[in-house]
Amino acid sequence: MKYMQSKPKSEDIEPAIVNSGLKPTFTPCILLKKGVANHNLQKLENLPENELMKSFVLLLSLFRIPYMRRFIDEKENSGKWWYWDLSDNEKVEIIMKS
Repeated sequence: MKYMQSKPKSEDIEPAIVNSGLKPTFTPCILLKKGVANHNLQKLENLPENELMKSFVLLLSLFRIPYMRRFIDEKENSGKWWYWDLSDNEKVEIIMKS
């Protein structure tokens, strides 16, 4: 069984910045443009406190893109309920009975 994760790709950076609503010149955006390698992402946590909310918004925007890719691929997978549409009461009942 292949273990898959929702990891961002380099091509997700620009859309994440646009979707975040942040100015591309903000420090977190500039750091993220250097790539999604862990050492670049770790630099975000070391920014001054006034940059942390921007970093948080940016990282949520970044995570959303690969999550949506996986959601589209997995939403009908009966073994992965966390991708199901949980606004569907029938699906919630199935989960509760499991």
